[in-house]
Parts: sequence; C-alpha cells; structure tokens
Amino acid sequence: QSFAEVLEDLKKVKQGQELTLDTFPIKKAKFRFIECYIPSDEDLLLGQIAVHNKIVQPDMMEECLNRQENLYLMGITLDLSDVLVDQKAVPPQQIIALQKTKLQFMLDRGDEMFFRCSANNNFLSSSEIEEYKKQQKAGTKGIAAILFSQGKINEEKRQKIYAAVKHMISGEEEKALLKASIENNLISQSQADKCSRIYSNNIVMGKYRTVGSVIVEKGFLSPEGLAIAIRAVRRNIITGKPIAKYISDKRIQ
Repeated sequence: QSFAEVLEDLKKVKQGQELTLDTFPIKKAKFRFIECYIPSDEDLLLGQIAVHNKIVQPDMMEECLNRQENLYLMGITLDLSDVLVDQKAVPPQQIIALQKTKLQFMLDRGDEMFFRCSANNNFLSSSEIEEYKKQQKAGTKGIAAILFSQGKINEEKRQKIYAAVKHMISGEEEKALLKASIENNLISQSQADKCSRIYSNNIVMGKYRTVGSVIVEKGFLSPEGLAIAIRAVRRNIITGKPIAKYISDKRIQ
C-alpha cells in the first residue's frame, strides 16, 4: 500500500524472514451509469457552429441530441446533421451550408496546427513552410495529408505531428474532462494528476493517448462512467448547459 511497506518487506526478505501477504478487496464502483451516446468530433463541431451562429437555439439542439441518442440506443446511428433535418430544426439547404462551413473549418484548422507544430518541432524548414503556405492560400487544403501521401513525411514524423495536432485540437477538452470528473466525484484529484502527467509525457514522446483511455486503463473509472463524462463535456460545449446535470441524469446512485 505504500513504498515504506515495500522497503519493510525487502528488509525481511534480506534477513530470510517469511512474508505475510495481505489481500485487499477491490473497491466497487461508486456509481452505475445508464448507457449513452457520445457526440462525434464532427457532430461536436457542427453543433458548436449551429448554436454559435444562432441557427439553432440551445434548447432545440438539446432536443436533437436527445433524439440522436435515443435512436442510437435503439440501434439506429444518425449524424447530427440528419437529426437536425429530421426534427425540422434546420432546413435541408441550410444543412449543406453548415456542413461546408464545418469542412472548411476542419481543414483550415488542421493546416494551421500542422504549420505551427512543424515550426515548433523543426519538422519542416522555414522555406518549406512558406512554400506550403503559398499552396494553402492558392486553395490547397489538407497540406499535411498531401505531403504524407507523397512520402515527404515518414511514419515516425507523422506520429509526432499527429500527437501534436491532436493535442492542440483536443487539449482543452481533455482538461475539461479531468475537471468535470473531479468536480463530480468520479475520480480523485490525485488520480487526475496522475492521468494528466501520463497524458503530457505521451505528448512529449510524440504519442497521442486520450486522457480518457488513461483513466480507464488505470482502473480509476469504468468505460461506462468515462462515456458519461465525455458526453457531458461535449454536450456542455455545444449547448452551454451544466456538465453536472448531464452527469447526474445518467448516474444511478
């Protein structure tokens, strides 16, 4: 249970003493959770754009997210854009404009993150970055993917770029997930600190692992509990409604 006990046992072994092995019961999960649906990265961004631009009001977006989740729980998976049309929250022609905005944002953001991490980590020279930025201004999108397909980015460098870009895009959400998990008593502060260190170390090593995967791997939270926490954080980002309510609605005491 502590390093002091380890040292004590080592002394006993060195002296030839027999060790008494104590067993400790595994703690049962504090809560059980109802199954849920986590909005995808694409749905998260589309929902943000729709609410931010007042195309869909938060309450209507909440209804559509609930509809999407209930369909999923019955075996039917629909993109949020399809649900918005089905619920008559957005006209079909406006959905096309929303999807185009989402696509442009994703590609532009990806390219910007790629250039930034390439400059910070010396993946590309200054002249190469300037050349590729010219191509971007000329209308070429997804520069990193093009360079990889052309063999100008090897697998090792690709993994490092992937880790850096994912961290830039998802870092704030990862922090929000840890914060929400602590505030809603899903994990302890010390457990959150440990997961945060592992997450950061992986990024430094050029490997990307989500905070959630670390939480589950360490046994701090069940996969079901993690799903509830991620769902709550993502719904909060889209609608602005409290994370605590989203978690309590799906938690069985």
